[in-house]
Amino acid sequence: MWVKINQLTANLNWYDLYRPVYPSTLLSKQDDLRANRMGQSVVDGEVKTYRRGYTKSEYTPWAKNLKASEDEVILGDYMTDYMNRADVRAAFHIPTEYPAWEECSNSL
Repeated sequence: MWVKINQLTANLNWYDLYRPVYPSTLLSKQDDLRANRMGQSVVDGEVKTYRRGYTKSEYTPWAKNLKASEDEVILGDYMTDYMNRADVRAAFHIPTEYPAWEECSNSL
């Protein structure tokens, strides 16, 4: 009986029933992402460099209870790669002289 229930709920996202269960490959690529946190895109022949994703402690530096660790999950790397593509920047009418998009930037 327990095996049947477990099989029925194996592909269920308990935290958001309307979203799929994300594959473990998202977590397995974290080591590669930590090794290469900087991304690049070419817009009108100009290379834009940006930081790919943020950890929770980087995203909320004021939260003292979140201590930085080497095994922290990096979030938002797909989003920063997507927003810095030349075709996406053109669709959003972002001028080419503007810097690359980052989730949180230290400069305005």
